[in-house]
Amino acid sequence: HAKWLGERNYARAAEWRYREASRVAHAAKRSVLAAHALSRLGYFLMHWNRPDDARQVLLASEQLNTKSNPLAPYLYGVLERKAAGSDTDRLRAAEDRILSAGKQPSSELEAERQDLVREINFWRQADESPWRCVEAGDFVQALICGCVHIVVAVRRACAGK
Repeated sequence: HAKWLGERNYARAAEWRYREASRVAHAAKRSVLAAHALSRLGYFLMHWNRPDDARQVLLASEQLNTKSNPLAPYLYGVLERKAAGSDTDRLRAAEDRILSAGKQPSSELEAERQDLVREINFWRQADESPWRCVEAGDFVQALICGCVHIVVAVRRACAGK
């Protein structure tokens, strides 16, 4: 019922039902079910443009269960990747979460995860060598990659003077 409400953007009602489902499942010592309810809520909170709430809910979901809960670490990684900005340590940690997340519960989320994994792997390999830029999936990505390597080389040359 909460999913149906969430899909129709009845945010308050869906949020209440997901939280209540998690509370009842946790009280019944069903941590997998409790974590699943919070992961789903986190998914909808992201789509309702409430990233801070989603981050809190997804962390709570992970604390309840990590073994059979691939959605929470993946979504949390996606949120952190967007929020990382120029903080490369935070970005790397977010990407590591995405890379280590298991298969997602829906085909759409799994396709999105696989695209992100390809993108992350490309940029990590391109960071090691400018020759990897030619392996980019599209021209714009190759251009950005090449330009970044040129800027880095110029900075190193200027710093060496």
